[in-house]
Formats: sequence, structure tokens, C-alpha cells
Amino acid sequence: MMSFEIKEWFNAKELEGMPGVPKLATNITRKAVAEDWVKRQRHGGKGVAYEYHINSLPEETRRAIKGASLSDKPVHTSIAHTVDERLIYAMSFLTPDEQAAAVEIIRVAGIKGLMPTIVSKDKALEALGITVEQQKTLQTLQALPPEKVREILSQYEGKEHNFPVRENDVKKAV
Repeated sequence: MMSFEIKEWFNAKELEGMPGVPKLATNITRKAVAEDWVKRQRHGGKGVAYEYHINSLPEETRRAIKGASLSDKPVHTSIAHTVDERLIYAMSFLTPDEQAAAVEIIRVAGIKGLMPTIVSKDKALEALGITVEQQKTLQTLQALPPEKVREILSQYEGKEHNFPVRENDVKKAV
């Protein structure tokens, strides 16, 4: 199993060029002081230098850092797990309604993609209650121009079925 470890402390030089912060390290330091970012003194350098905790950084900067971390490939990586991590990261940018819609799209696409490996197309359509005759009708309708399809379907409004059931019905209407 793979896990991403995101660095927690960053100096101003490391933050240069990141979204949400000034371009130059000196201006990043000024912003950090003005916004009272959580900091710790960095050891081993000349003078006094600080590192800033990731949770103190602007949201846009944190997202960029997390995205960069997800882009770094760990030594032992499962492709499927990497896709999962990136998907989770991408979903974090969506509203709850957008997340629900995305999950539904992924679910349907996944089922559609897996279905042929599990069962034949005919068996899948049969399981959905779609007859061979209805499949032929649909194929015939799909071959027609949209205005002709609307004209044909309008003839079936108000009836028990809102669509032509047999291929012959479509051919008669054409």
C-alpha cells in the first residue's frame, strides 16, 4: 500500500512561485508576519530563518503543495492506487453536489466498462428489460435525422408507450 507524506514545514524560498503567495521570498516573509503564520526557526543557515507550517499557508498554496506531492511518484507505486490518490485529490476541489455528480458519472462509466467482461451486450440489455426488437427499433431511429425522429415519436405521445415498439412501426412512419 502506498502513502504520500506531505512535508509540513516550508521556508520562504521553497514557497517562491507557488500560487497564493508573493513571488519573492522577502515578500513571502512579510506576508507571513502580517498574517501571523505558525513558524519555527530553521537551524543550520546563516542568520535567522523561519519555516512556516503548511496549515498556516493560504488555501491555494496548500492545494498546490498537495498536488505537487501527489505528482511525485513514490518508489513502489501501484498504478491503480496512484489513480485513486489523484482522484481523491481532484474531488477535494468540488462542491458536494459536484462530487455526487462525479461519483455517478464514474459509477456508470465503470459499470459500462466492466459489463462486457462480465456478460455479453445482449444479456446485459435483456437484464435491463430491453428486447431484441426494441434494440433494432433504436438502431433504426438512430440512423434517422433528428427532425424525423421527433416526428415519429410525436405520433406515440399519449399512448401506453411513448416510443415505437417495433422496427416495422418506424419503417412505416418513414
